[in-house]
Amino acid sequence: TRGFISSSTSGADKLIWPDENFIDLEFQKLFDLKIDRQNNNWPMTAPYIKPIEKGKITVMGLPDLSNVRVMMIGVKNNSTSPKCFEIWTNELRVKDIANSGGWAALANVQAQLADFGQLNLAGSIRTIGFGDVDKKLNDRSLTNNYNYDIATNLELGKFFPAEAGVSIPMYLGWSESFIRPKFNPLNHDINLENYLAALASETVRESIRKAAEDYNSLFSFNINNFKIARPGNKKPMPWAISNFNGSYSYQSNYRRNQQIEEYFLNTTQATLGYAYALNTKFYTPLKRLKSKHLRLVRDFNFNLLPSSFTSQMQLNRLYSENQARNNNNFKQINPRLFDKNFTLNRNYNMAYPLTRSINLNYVANVEARIEEPYGKIDSREKQDSILSEFKG
Repeated sequence: TRGFISSSTSGADKLIWPDENFIDLEFQKLFDLKIDRQNNNWPMTAPYIKPIEKGKITVMGLPDLSNVRVMMIGVKNNSTSPKCFEIWTNELRVKDIANSGGWAALANVQAQLADFGQLNLAGSIRTIGFGDVDKKLNDRSLTNNYNYDIATNLELGKFFPAEAGVSIPMYLGWSESFIRPKFNPLNHDINLENYLAALASETVRESIRKAAEDYNSLFSFNINNFKIARPGNKKPMPWAISNFNGSYSYQSNYRRNQQIEEYFLNTTQATLGYAYALNTKFYTPLKRLKSKHLRLVRDFNFNLLPSSFTSQMQLNRLYSENQARNNNNFKQINPRLFDKNFTLNRNYNMAYPLTRSINLNYVANVEARIEEPYGKIDSREKQDSILSEFKG
């Protein structure tokens, strides 16, 4: 009701702003209410009510305080007669903000293994609350980030005698990254650890913790330009093994997070090359003609053999599976998706200088696609089908 108060005595402010009009709401109570509702298997479509000191709090649906844009104050008349109200609101503020800091570390190690190779190790950690000195509170890290990387370059040809001329450069790499959020990815204002602590089942806790974590791993294995050099300066024959070279690479990428239950991508590439070159020899059978009128005929020349021949066969295979995670309480069919691509490419190149001024180049490219069976390759019949396509 409307009224007027004028007093200079102590405690007059209590008459203007009675203590019962103050609303001091701890956000943690709202968070705990959402967790209690889930632990009690209460439906989200029905109000879940809990009494507090000055009234009660209610939750329905899945509200998120991290996305609050509008607030509403409602007034209820509990009497049976109509009333006229004048409502004042003042000093809407947030206090006791969590202000805990974090830390970060970075380490790198590089080791030279004589002439055999090199080993590189790297790792980093960044915890929740870490931020640069010029960052605001809301700009600080909200995740615990852990990652490490191992990479090595080795010359496996060092295991063979030097006179064998074997060169096998190998690269091996492995890396992992873990991103563990402070808040539940499906309930952005709920602290994940507090949420997990309220769960009774250890199995359920580990399942939710694993799903909330963003995990990535990458494995790489490469052998680039494997070859056996011919000792000495003697010209190799066309069938010599020194004319051949090979490469192989394999990469496997794995990922899982709150939206992706499992994803992996495997790529394989194998290359076999052949290269042979000859010293070009031109024949001039009429060079003994002396007359200047026969100069055009005298300069006639020809070559019997090609100067070089190269060939390469390259096998490329991509195989990927993607399984989306079901984050809903109701049964939902999420099909497993497959991505496959299997190709075999062959290239031929021959250079043939017919004369000193006329060159003939022959280039041929053959591209073949190998059809794979539908779905996961998990049976002997499917593997035999791929092999049959490869041979055919």
